[in-house]
Amino acid sequence: MRNKLVYDWPTRIFHWTFALGFVLAYAIAKTQDEDSFRFPVHMLIGLGWSALILFRILWGVIGSRHARFSGFSLGLSSVIGYFLSFWSKRDRDPAGHNPASSWVALLMLWMGSGLVLSGLLMVNGKFGELAEEIHEWCGNGFLILAGLHVSGVLIHLARKRDGIAFSMVDGRKNSETLGEAIASARPVSGLLLVISLFAISVGLVRAYDSPSRTLKLLGISLSLGEPEEKPEEQD
Repeated sequence: MRNKLVYDWPTRIFHWTFALGFVLAYAIAKTQDEDSFRFPVHMLIGLGWSALILFRILWGVIGSRHARFSGFSLGLSSVIGYFLSFWSKRDRDPAGHNPASSWVALLMLWMGSGLVLSGLLMVNGKFGELAEEIHEWCGNGFLILAGLHVSGVLIHLARKRDGIAFSMVDGRKNSETLGEAIASARPVSGLLLVISLFAISVGLVRAYDSPSRTLKLLGISLSLGEPEEKPEEQD
């Protein structure tokens, strides 16, 4: 029985929107040519993603117990001990992130930040091929981390059958005691996050001019592609 509330609403909302944003942006990058009118959507998603990353960094400081970075198990001995004890019948999973998922979460934030920053450099035409290589490296690195994360969850499910895959849906995990449960799922903070993400998405769409493929944001004009060619007038 999954009887312990460990993940609040903001953490769960971030988890799924962060994953969805990457899937959509990566799919567009791999299936659409840079001259395609759909390709700027890839860049708009990246800008929205940057807001998500900034939120998660903030929530990692002020969020609930198991959302804070201070609760992550990052020590080398903790990581080694976790993997060595995984197949033991006496192992005990931490209430929040285990050592492996703690590192994956931080590395994903790092890779995500690299994707956003290198993407902005590419839009501004700075550092040329270097920015493009960093962007591609971060994208592939993020994909590998996501694959390892999903594989780890599947292995955990096969080994323990404790429904851990649903912990980022309802926020609950198995536990013999409730001593490490959080007191509230922070529904108001979750609602504010959803409203903020919606407002940011609408703002980006409205600030984007499709014919010129430019985005005017905070007084800065960003070119997201070559302007659409106007049809030649016939005499």
